[in-house]
Amino acid sequence: GKKVEVKEVTFDSSVSDIQWLGEDQSTVLVQTSKGRLYRSTDKGSNWNDITDKLKQDSEGDAPTSITVTQIVKSPADQNTVMLAGAQRTHFISTNKGETWRKLRQKSTIHTFLFHKSRPKWALLSTWTKACEAKGRKKSDDDDDTPCNHMLYLTKDLGRTFTLVSSYVVQFSWGDVSQQQQDRVYFTHFTKRQGDQPKLTMWSKDVEFAYTDNGGR
Repeated sequence: GKKVEVKEVTFDSSVSDIQWLGEDQSTVLVQTSKGRLYRSTDKGSNWNDITDKLKQDSEGDAPTSITVTQIVKSPADQNTVMLAGAQRTHFISTNKGETWRKLRQKSTIHTFLFHKSRPKWALLSTWTKACEAKGRKKSDDDDDTPCNHMLYLTKDLGRTFTLVSSYVVQFSWGDVSQQQQDRVYFTHFTKRQGDQPKLTMWSKDVEFAYTDNGGR
């Protein structure tokens, strides 16, 4: 039979995610449990730690490397991938991770959902800063927006975002088979004030909605 070659690779910590990129799947990104990012362009034979190329935004201090929290690959373009950082700095690459640019979204990403057929479209959800502020002393950076789940839409790969809805519970793109692939479905609380309640079961205060124009 065919001889199988096994090569041992050592990372800084355990592997938490692997994504294969490109039409031939020869480029591989690995996220480790400590938030480092490794890249291979030869199907995993050789690896480079590229975390230090991804600097977080900081005021006054010298920029430091981000801690990667999630990798999301586009189903519409095998070369496009999004990296979420723990420090509210996030990156997009359209060339399999060769180069990166920052996403214009300064909040912590909760969910990032690429469109299934439009490479530049994506949905992004984030909880407001007030949610993170719970249990700690209020700082000057905190605003007066109550704790709630915000849903945004981008049609230019994160250069600009438009707000679809606030107080969102769940969301998804429409069904391609029903020719509704550009439609955004979501559920939201009807009462849009105060802190968003925790939802443990279905509630009469939650409505089902959809939009074909980004919530406008």
